[in-house]
Amino acid sequence: MSDSSILRFDALDDNNASVWFQKMKSALVYRKLWSAVERTPTEGDDDAMALAFIRLCIKDHLLGTLSTVTTAKQAWNVLEDTFKTKTKARRLQLVRDLHGLRKSPKETLAAYFGRVRLLRDHIVQAGEEVKEDHIVCALLAGLPEVFDMVVAILTSSDEPLTLENAYKQLVAVEQRSMRDRDAGGTSQEEVRALVADKANKRSGGEQRTCYYCAEAGHLRANCPVKAKADLLRFKDPKGVLAL
Repeated sequence: MSDSSILRFDALDDNNASVWFQKMKSALVYRKLWSAVERTPTEGDDDAMALAFIRLCIKDHLLGTLSTVTTAKQAWNVLEDTFKTKTKARRLQLVRDLHGLRKSPKETLAAYFGRVRLLRDHIVQAGEEVKEDHIVCALLAGLPEVFDMVVAILTSSDEPLTLENAYKQLVAVEQRSMRDRDAGGTSQEEVRALVADKANKRSGGEQRTCYYCAEAGHLRANCPVKAKADLLRFKDPKGVLAL
C-alpha cells in the first residue's frame, strides 16, 4: 500500500479542524516528522519537510495564516490557536442546529433524514461526541404532530433508537397509514391501544395503562375519555339522550 493511499485525507478548512489535527499528527508520525513539531525548532531537513507537508495539507485560503512562520512547530501552534476558538463556536452552533431540527411541511422523510445524517457527520467532524439515541430523539422532536402516534410507538419500543431503525419504522407506518386511509382506515383508538400495550409490557404490568387513551392509572373500562365519547355517541342532534 502506497503512502498516498494511507495518508489521504481532506485538507484543513473551517469545518474539519478537529479531525484534521488528529489525522495530520498521525501522518507526520508515519513519515517520522512529528519530532519537528514537538521539539524546539532547529535548522534541518526534517523541519523543512514537516513545514512543507503541513502547508500542502491546508486549504488555499489558509496559506496566508502561515506566511510568516519558519518552522513546523510555529505552523502547528499558529493553526491550533486559529482554530481553537473557531472549533468551539462551530460545536456550539451544531448543537443548536441539532436541538432546533424541524421537518418542513413539504419535506419528505428521506430528505429530512438526509439532513439529520449530514448534521450528525458535521458534529463528529467537529470533534463532538454525541450518542445515537440523542440524535434520534432530536429528530423525533422535530417531526410535526401528524407523527405523534408513530413517535409514541417508537419511544415505547425496547429496541435501541438508531437512525436506521427510526427511518424504517416511520416510513413503514407512513406507507401503511396511507393504505389504511384509502381502504377505510385504522382507527386512532387502535393506534392508542398499541401504544398502551407496549407501555404495559415495558413496565412489567405494574402500572396499568388505558388501551383507549394510552394514559396510565386506569383501564379502558373506566376511562373518562371513553365515557365522554360514548355519551356523545348516544345523543341525538338536539343533545337529548337517545334511549
